[in-house]
Amino acid sequence: MRSLLLIGLMCASLPALDQLDVPIARQWFTPIQPDAAPRLSGAWGVEQAAAVRGAATTLQRAGGFASVTGRVWHDANAESWVRATIVDLRVDSDAALPVTGQLPHHLQDIRLGGFWRMKTASGAIVGVDAELSSPSDQPYANREVIAHSATLFSRVPTTGMDAWLLVLRHDSTSAIRSGVPLPGVGYQWMRPGLRASLGIPFAMIDWRPIDDWSVSANYFPIDTGNIAVCWAPGSPALAMAPTIAPWAARAGMSVNYETWLRADRVDHDDRLTFRTIRAYVSGSWEPSSDCSLQLAVGRILLREVYETHNRSTRADNNIRIDPAWYGALSFKLWF
Repeated sequence: MRSLLLIGLMCASLPALDQLDVPIARQWFTPIQPDAAPRLSGAWGVEQAAAVRGAATTLQRAGGFASVTGRVWHDANAESWVRATIVDLRVDSDAALPVTGQLPHHLQDIRLGGFWRMKTASGAIVGVDAELSSPSDQPYANREVIAHSATLFSRVPTTGMDAWLLVLRHDSTSAIRSGVPLPGVGYQWMRPGLRASLGIPFAMIDWRPIDDWSVSANYFPIDTGNIAVCWAPGSPALAMAPTIAPWAARAGMSVNYETWLRADRVDHDDRLTFRTIRAYVSGSWEPSSDCSLQLAVGRILLREVYETHNRSTRADNNIRIDPAWYGALSFKLWF
């Protein structure tokens, strides 16, 4: 089961909060296992104070999350999982957005969710994933700061290990037509040394051209993406599944956005967003089969903070932050 979870965490080399928005789509589509260990994971990161452009102030952030995931029911052809996540982020800055004012100093979230799926007689996997959250400066203070999402998904086999992937996703905080269900369709190729899921509007690729080396990339709309090169001694190029190495080193770049719902916002549709582009290196170590540790350091190349309900007008209410260094430590434990 641990290898399946690693498939679903391709972006694990990213800093603390960036990991939260990496979809768990791969876990939806993996085979149902007779044994599935619960997992505790978390991360904490700190970012260097950097100047706010055009203002006599700086911005620094520190924070992270802790999450527990476990299977609560299963039989030979179906299973149900639940998850709970606590997020805490401190923003040390006197910066103010031109229209909506000063940034909050403390942001939190408590996420509760899970998914159910089954395998049909034809070999297809169908299921639903749902989550309730409140990413805000005052979590669960009122209905205006409560967010929800749900995804219907299906994997329909074709030939060999290949399959069509079908999704229908609703997300009340989505940057694309918030609250409107959006369809997705893609095709999954499984070959020795290559796993790729390409479609609209997502892409996930893991390619091992030679022993010990791999290239991974993914994109999820509208602004979440990552590309990395990994060196993991003991990873054969032609293996059909990821090889778990005792340690690995990565280098890459990522683009990510975090969305928050400020409690005192005037426009209900406004979203406070941190958009970040990073370059990073990381090292991971598995001291035992039930534990994984990872340290990442890197450079924030671009950070933009804006609050709006329409991305095309974000230039009217945004600030930009100078480049800065950051570091993050993450862990995973299986029980």
